[in-house]
Amino acid sequence: MLIKVLTVHDDEPAIVECETPVGNLTARWRGEELPSADETHDVEVETVGPLVWGENLKVSAGFARTEDETSLIGLVEDVEGAVVTLRVSDSILLLEADGEPPLGVLGKMASVRPREFELWPTGI
Repeated sequence: MLIKVLTVHDDEPAIVECETPVGNLTARWRGEELPSADETHDVEVETVGPLVWGENLKVSAGFARTEDETSLIGLVEDVEGAVVTLRVSDSILLLEADGEPPLGVLGKMASVRPREFELWPTGI
């Protein structure tokens, strides 16, 4: 996913506020070097902590923009066992979720709100 860094808090590990194609996001930066504000990076987005259908992984009202900086909204493209394929803009997130997905979830928007997000720069 392509992000634009807005703010960097140099905690250990660093917390980055960034702009994504679907809204702003606050996440832990997992790269070797800290980014700077206004830089653009291609990153892999990972979730930390368990995801459970109906709790922190829910069918959304269909909006493609996130409501706050602690969640992402994407299109559910596939559910294979516990693995959920979520399209967030032009990026794919593979998520592992507990519980039963709602009936008819394929093709619907879903909101993901894990304990936290992590950003891993790809170097691309």
